Amino acid sequence: MPARKNWVELLTIKSREDNATNLTINNINLSECKSISREMRCDFICNCGVKGNKNIKQIIKTSGLYCKE
Repeated sequence: MPARKNWVELLTIKSREDNATNLTINNINLSECKSISREMRCDFICNCGVKGNKNIKQIIKTSGLYCKE
C-alpha cells in the first residue's frame, strides 16, 4: 500500500508558491487539523485578497490557491 500523503505539508508548500493566506478546513486552521483527506474543501485568501474555497485534490493537482479572477 502506498504511503499516505502529508496534506498539511503539501498545502503549506502550495500556499507559499501561490502567496495564499488563512488556509482553513471546516473553519479549523490548517496547522491544527488532525485528519485530512483529498476530498475535503479548503478555504483560503488568494494573493489578490479574494476569499476562495476549493477541493484539496484540485488545489494540489491542477489549479492551485488562486481565485477565479
